[in-house]
Amino acid sequence: ILFTAILLAAFLGKILGAFSGARSSGMEGRDSFTVGLGMNDRGTVELVLAMIGLELGVLTNNHVTILVMVVFLTTLTVPLLLKQRMHKLSSHLLGE
Repeated sequence: ILFTAILLAAFLGKILGAFSGARSSGMEGRDSFTVGLGMNDRGTVELVLAMIGLELGVLTNNHVTILVMVVFLTTLTVPLLLKQRMHKLSSHLLGE
């Protein structure tokens, strides 16, 4: 349950954060969602913070394992989802 909660929070949090920023800068909804999806593929910060948390004793090995798995899954799935999304956007832009 903890893994699923962290995975959903990480995935949705990144999408919503980048989506909101893109929308506030004037981008359309579809484009903003694509930006949000593309930003999901960044996991370096989470890994660095996890290791710092482990060294400080704030996180356990189990917590770090969960965070590494979340980074791995988002890194693995985002290119596939982004490819699908870009195909839909290109079809929309070309009027197909």
